Amino acid sequence: MDLFQLAGRLLTEYGPLVSWLITIGGTALFFVPAAGAFFIFRKKPRALRLALIGIAFGMVAWPFSFWLYLHYYVDVFRKFLLGYPGVYLVGFHCTPLRIFNVHMGDPTGPPPLWPGILVGAFWAVIYGAAGFGIGWKWKKPKAP
Repeated sequence: MDLFQLAGRLLTEYGPLVSWLITIGGTALFFVPAAGAFFIFRKKPRALRLALIGIAFGMVAWPFSFWLYLHYYVDVFRKFLLGYPGVYLVGFHCTPLRIFNVHMGDPTGPPPLWPGILVGAFWAVIYGAAGFGIGWKWKKPKAP
């Protein structure tokens, strides 16, 4: 059983209460790296802090997109709340795989790990650079 089958079973077979707890807990789990980076590096300069938060978020952007996409198949409320944004985010975050013509391997077996690492590194660089740029341009308010 691969990870997508396991997540699908957890979201559909164990009743609505467990399904909603998994949805809320799993969605919150993806914000742990960015929140951890925020608390660890809160004393650093703003540009560096936002760059590190962007790197932490960029590493989980692709799995988070697939997590949201899994909710497209659960129920109507979660389909509209999480599933449809997941469809668009998967399309956006899988673009590097299409640009570099990376093939995911055998379609009947579990996907290999290296494309996920490649995409995670790509988005970590992109989000880290965006965070650094925002932190660099963000002016401190002047004291009155």
